[in-house]
Amino acid sequence: MTLPAVTRQQLGGRDAADPLAGLRGAFALPDDLIYLGGHSLGPPPRDAADRLDRTVRREWGQDPIRSWTAHDWIGLPLTVGDKIASMIGAEPGEVVVADSTSIDLFKLLAAALRLNPERRVALTEAENFPTENAAPAAPPAAPIRNERSTSASSPNRGSCAPNCDAAGAVDGAGDAG
Repeated sequence: MTLPAVTRQQLGGRDAADPLAGLRGAFALPDDLIYLGGHSLGPPPRDAADRLDRTVRREWGQDPIRSWTAHDWIGLPLTVGDKIASMIGAEPGEVVVADSTSIDLFKLLAAALRLNPERRVALTEAENFPTENAAPAAPPAAPIRNERSTSASSPNRGSCAPNCDAAGAVDGAGDAG
């Protein structure tokens, strides 16, 4: 398949007609940089430093406790969730922004162990993200007071079948003291 030749002038016209072209100015980017990285925080918005300064100096600095209500910090998970909802086709109130996956995993394990304090084993896959494997091995002072964290390795990432003996890993660790 041969693509038709496109001139620099045609490309410039396409750029000029792009409805998102004006958004580049909202970000702190060198003029000669074409930023295509999708794996990072990306370039900072130009107003980020002012917003951070306002949050740190006024909201946190002058209203440290009251900011939760006076500046609606308490509602931010829903406010940000609603903004994301509009981008992904969800309805307002259907998306909530929370802690990181690792923190939420820790809280989930803590809640599960509160329901069954006799449980002493948390099973994870060795291929999980390192902080997710650290959650079951939380310090003894943390709400998760498991005595042993067991990691089962699987050649099939994201799955414990067919070569991973999860039941054996749990049973083998169940007698640990």
